[in-house]
Amino acid sequence: MKTLFMWGAGNVCRAFLQHLKKSLPVQGIVDSKESLSEGELCGIPIYVPVDAAGGKDAAGLRIRHGEDERCLSPEDTVFVITTYVYYVTVKKHLESLGFETMFVYDLREYTGVDWTSLCRIHCDVPWDSARAKVQEARAILADETSVRIFDALLERRRTRVYDCTDLKSEHLQYLEMDLIPFGQEEVIIDCGAFLGDGLRLFREKLSSWKMFHCFEPDADNFHILQQNCKGYEHTMAHCAAVGDFDGPAYFSQGANAGGELQKEGAQGQKIEVCRLDSLELPEVTYITADIEGSEMAMLEGARQTIERHRPKMAVCVYHKAEDLWEIPLWFKAADPSYKIYLRHYGETSVDTVAYALPS
Repeated sequence: MKTLFMWGAGNVCRAFLQHLKKSLPVQGIVDSKESLSEGELCGIPIYVPVDAAGGKDAAGLRIRHGEDERCLSPEDTVFVITTYVYYVTVKKHLESLGFETMFVYDLREYTGVDWTSLCRIHCDVPWDSARAKVQEARAILADETSVRIFDALLERRRTRVYDCTDLKSEHLQYLEMDLIPFGQEEVIIDCGAFLGDGLRLFREKLSSWKMFHCFEPDADNFHILQQNCKGYEHTMAHCAAVGDFDGPAYFSQGANAGGELQKEGAQGQKIEVCRLDSLELPEVTYITADIEGSEMAMLEGARQTIERHRPKMAVCVYHKAEDLWEIPLWFKAADPSYKIYLRHYGETSVDTVAYALPS
């Protein structure tokens, strides 16, 4: 019997191992992050490839855990892929080395995990309850590319096909330069700014802006973001999440493409939440949001701002299964003149963005 190694020491792997109902011959976890090379996850050692390219030689894949170095043979080892954001890249790499692979979802009978929350690319479309909304959302999309992406994502959920590389845009996320008109006086709100990665990309594409607001609730991330913002003019960092209320909440990072905000329960990291409406900004031209499943709450908390300023919007629609159709419908209900587009940026079915552009 072949032994199992997992590739990817993130939240998906952790949740799977924590909820095992049957024993599996898992010998180790491989992850490309060098900082994990002496760590463990659920008592299982984490290995890193010996070199950045993966360590291919005649014997297989060479890996290291601390001082322990070993070589895995394709004849003796099966890899269970426990990352879905980079599932396609990892699968192609391992199979190029001769290894048999499977996706962690294929072992669902071994675990008590709710797979709809573990990895939302597996969410079935609830046709009985959502058919009318799905069809309505498809009908309001403004171009053939959007319709193609919408149909493909739904079909791949149904058939459990993970590879979405054929749907990827040639442009950067939020910066669809042939679709979105940008001016010199943009007032941008970036919800979920993380460390300022988006800020850097915007600067590469836009020569200037009037104001750039970055929202990041995690204290450690915010400290780095605040330092990074100092390198840009007319930029302000806000240590807060955006939602549909003002006040404290608790954020729990899940095993999926997002997390969960709760007003009560004291589980997870305590953060501050604010409504964009409560800021009463005098001008907003563009809102972007990748906020771990709180996108709809952000929109509700920004309803007055959106009605007043009619900004361009780019909102992620992959954290929750129903966001793919619910968020475009929200845009259209908020302002029927908005033109709605979909664009996709991930190699699997994550990183799908709905754009709402005023006429």
